[in-house]
Amino acid sequence: MGRWWRSLDQGGKVAVIGLVIAVFAALPAWLALRSSGQGEPPNTIEAAPTSLASATTGSDATDATDTTSDTSTASPVAAGTVTKYLSWDSNTSDPQELPYFAGFASDEGPQEINGSQYPRNVTFAFECSTTLDKYADYNLGRHYERFQAVIGPGDTSSQNYRFEIWRDGQPAYSGTLRHGQSRKIDLSVKNVLTLRLSACAVVPEDGAYRGGVYGEPHVTGKASEVPPPTTG
Repeated sequence: MGRWWRSLDQGGKVAVIGLVIAVFAALPAWLALRSSGQGEPPNTIEAAPTSLASATTGSDATDATDTTSDTSTASPVAAGTVTKYLSWDSNTSDPQELPYFAGFASDEGPQEINGSQYPRNVTFAFECSTTLDKYADYNLGRHYERFQAVIGPGDTSSQNYRFEIWRDGQPAYSGTLRHGQSRKIDLSVKNVLTLRLSACAVVPEDGAYRGGVYGEPHVTGKASEVPPPTTG
């Protein structure tokens, strides 16, 4: 080492001394960089995901043709929605009601179904064996989207009643309910022209009776699609 150093001329010795000084000057900075990990080569292995995204599903609204809920709570009405009640009166002048144009429905006053009262109702006080009309037809004109009601025998009745609903001649609901039973109906009537409601006593009933009742029967539609009431 001494012989090598003595063999260098003055310029070489200066160059070596400068290199050594530069190395010692850079050493602290290199050590600090290494301790922080920034001087390490990047890790190219990606961590595996800890969870999978939940699958999403889409579904069109379907008819609840045979709901088992015995509640009479009305569904909330969205803003911009028009509600029309189906009337027992074929000549009603109430702008909130739709009259029936064929068949026959009874006026039995306010009705109770399974302990809940329904001031607005359509009632059929007929026996199934009779040849009389046991239905009422309503013209929806393709303006509405849903039909809702609570059905069941009137609480003053003691007989089983069969209920049936048709949309443009196609069966949409059929069921028999006994005294003290009720059922909430929620059907699509989108693009429907004629809605038919029907009910009748399965077995003849002695004395006065209140019949099979549709409590608060109504249709709802968008305000932009339901025509305004006509004024005479």
